Formats: sequence, structure tokens, C-alpha cells
Amino acid sequence: KKIMARVHRGMPIMATALFDKHQISDVIVPEGYKVFPVKVDTQNSFVGLLNPGDRIDVISIHRIDGEDQAKTFLKNVQVYAVGNKTDRIPDPESTQKAISTVQLVVNQIQAERLALYERRGSIRFIMGSDDEGMLVCFDGATGKEIWTSGSDGAAYSSPLLVTVHGVRQIVEWNHNGL
Repeated sequence: KKIMARVHRGMPIMATALFDKHQISDVIVPEGYKVFPVKVDTQNSFVGLLNPGDRIDVISIHRIDGEDQAKTFLKNVQVYAVGNKTDRIPDPESTQKAISTVQLVVNQIQAERLALYERRGSIRFIMGSDDEGMLVCFDGATGKEIWTSGSDGAAYSSPLLVTVHGVRQIVEWNHNGL
């Protein structure tokens, strides 16, 4: 096993930070899938927010018959690398900077569509997905997902822990309501 992050004296090493010696990324590329690089700019790179393992939707913006068109052509695509970063381990000594490439895990058909749409116009990423649960609970020690709730997609609100009729609940606004 090896660790793919800076380790300082006295720093605990969690099992989730260890990798097989031949593994170069937190993201495993399934059989039949490839890693496809996409050129990005400061608008599309989500400087400091997009990480390997994240899931995104991909939109193409191009001109048809003199009119700009936008189309979501890939959904829930996994990010393999952001710039040269292939792990989710935060590096407190690094500075956030613009990157020029994001690598995505795609199958052959998705790779062909990415190449075509990238040539026709520009590509934009959307973080998050309306098809995923709106709340996700992670184990603080391991980072593993414990549960998800809701299916309406997340909104820009903070969840609240409340007690209603003696029952502790997490409440959050989503795309369709409370």
C-alpha cells in the first residue's frame, strides 16, 4: 500500500488514504470505460470545488442555423482527474489555481460524443444532479456514504436539524419544496 498525500510527523493516516501500489487515482475505471480529457477554462473548472470522484452533467453549447443551442448530452459522469490531481485528499499547502483539463470516465460512445460536441462548440459542466438524492450522509471517520434521502435534487439551502412532534429530523429545501 502507499499514500498519495503529504504526511507530516505525527499526522494520523486513515485507511481511506491508502492505495494499492499500482493504483494512481481514487477513481477506479470500470472495464469497458476510458479516461477522456476535456479542455476547460475558469468558468468550467469550478476552481477548488470540482474533485476526482465527483459526478457532473455535461452540456454542449453550439450554433445551429445561426442560433445558439444548449443541450445536456451526458448525465452523472464521474470525474477521474482535475488538472493533475487524481485523489480526493486535500493538500493544505496547495493553492487553488485554474486548471486546463478535467478527465472524465466514459464509455466509447460517450467519448465519441464528447469529442464531437467539443469540436462543434464549447462544453460546460454542471455539478450535482436532479436525478440524485438531495441529502447525503457520510461517515466522518471513513468518508463512506451511509445514506441518501430525497429524489428531487438539491437546492442552495442549508439543512436544519429540528424536532417535530418528538421526532428529530433533517429538513432542507429542494427543487420542488420542503
